[in-house]
Amino acid sequence: MVVMDHMTMAVLCAFAVGCTVTRIVLWATCRLDLLDYPSARSAHHRPTPTAGGISIVAGFWAGSAVAIWGQAWYGG
Repeated sequence: MVVMDHMTMAVLCAFAVGCTVTRIVLWATCRLDLLDYPSARSAHHRPTPTAGGISIVAGFWAGSAVAIWGQAWYGG
């Protein structure tokens, strides 16, 4: 049986939540047409979904919650 410390669990949780929320946000932004369309000043050449920061913030807070909970539960 593999035993992981709470910081490893926090990193894995942040990664999993970030990936999952990224897929959801990508689907929602495309479906709701929340896209940044290219213009003369744009660096991209095709429509790009916006709101990607939501995924980063969700992963950060999920990982932080697990780290804080783990530290309070296990001490350390």
